[in-house]
Amino acid sequence: MIRQQPAARQAFTLVEIMIVVAVIGLLAVLSIPSLMRARNTSLAQTCILNQRQIYDGVVRYEIDYRQTLQTIASDGVQVRNTLVNNGYVNHQVGFDCPASPIKDFDDYRLLYTGSDLTNVTCTVVPAHVRP
Repeated sequence: MIRQQPAARQAFTLVEIMIVVAVIGLLAVLSIPSLMRARNTSLAQTCILNQRQIYDGVVRYEIDYRQTLQTIASDGVQVRNTLVNNGYVNHQVGFDCPASPIKDFDDYRLLYTGSDLTNVTCTVVPAHVRP
């Protein structure tokens, strides 16, 4: 008994390939805005987490030394060096806000309101954001 061989498979036509490529391209173009929104949200969340870490370091420093960092509040480099050198923040990478247009690892500044240590409120904000 002789076995019949299955019919040979035909290759895809050029039109079929072009349609598949066009559909994939369309899906990619439609997904780019949502991917950019997700990226921007991620960068903003990283900034918020960095702000929290810096704020915690500032509060611990001010409690330990019973003084504010108000004199150097607008100088991100001095704030960073003070907190890192005194062990209140582990590394300086947290001072980089990924949403900032300038990458210089001192992207945060402190805003103080109040008049004495018990009534002073400190806010950590990215340096590229002006009040």
